[in-house]
Amino acid sequence: MRDLPFEAFLNRTVKIGLYVLAGCLLLIGWDYQNRMFWGLAMGVGVGLWNIYFLARRIKLITSRGREFLRDFQREVAGSLIARLLSIVAVLYLASRISLPAVIAAAAGILAVSGIFAAVGGGALLREVKSDQLFRKN
Repeated sequence: MRDLPFEAFLNRTVKIGLYVLAGCLLLIGWDYQNRMFWGLAMGVGVGLWNIYFLARRIKLITSRGREFLRDFQREVAGSLIARLLSIVAVLYLASRISLPAVIAAAAGILAVSGIFAAVGGGALLREVKSDQLFRKN
């Protein structure tokens, strides 16, 4: 098997996530007092924010080469703390709104990771189907 295009997965995930966020914003426009829609939009927004900046950080560090592995580990650890703080901040903000908003925000944050897993899984399935090792001779 060949290496899978990580950047293509991230780009497709961000694109699908933006469609989901647009759908959430349409739902808010339809019923602006529904707190669950607000929580879902906040969660998807933070999930997209986190995956975009993680991808940007990885792209920046991997362009330097293997000799910067220690810097890579520090950079990813620093970005992990920033991403976790943004998640905590959004969940705290959603808790100030209502409990359904917290649940919807958490679901929105996890939805972006689920989208990435689905995109990667679909690509792996296509790769396995096209691989000659698994075809009958």
